[in-house]
Amino acid sequence: NNQFNDRLAKLEAAGTADPALVEQVRTSQDEAMAVVADIANAIRDGKLGAVTATLLHRQERLDGEITARVGMLVAAQQDRMAKLRDSVATANRRSLMLTSVFAVIAVIFALLCGFVISWSFILPVREAQGFLDRVAEGDFGARISVPNRDEFGALAERMNHMSGELERFDAEQR
Repeated sequence: NNQFNDRLAKLEAAGTADPALVEQVRTSQDEAMAVVADIANAIRDGKLGAVTATLLHRQERLDGEITARVGMLVAAQQDRMAKLRDSVATANRRSLMLTSVFAVIAVIFALLCGFVISWSFILPVREAQGFLDRVAEGDFGARISVPNRDEFGALAERMNHMSGELERFDAEQR
């Protein structure tokens, strides 16, 4: 009885069981304990034979009620746990989808950034290569235009200075 009442109290404290059903179980349990007390009184008074059938019938009825109501409590808790499992599974699927989408977007963004960064190097290098090819062919008046204000821009200014000096030296030599 104490263990049963402790379990009911824990279930009630958790707030997940139907309070009316828990109260019905308690009421049936209290009635069953009253029958047990009546049996003990009948034994003490020596009247067990006269009341045994009635008390046993009451006890069996109460046992059936308690069993049915506890079964309903268990079924309700199992349904609740199944719903919780389903909601966790749904949340996991959503998290997996969100993570996958984020990963795909991150990869696409990384590829795009890599493409932009690589072309920011490739274009000035190609421009410099074309400029040096013209200078090597003797076009000392060629100029290179690199709008970058980084090392490539500084290199372009020096290459233009070099071309100007070569043009000046070539004019002096002629």
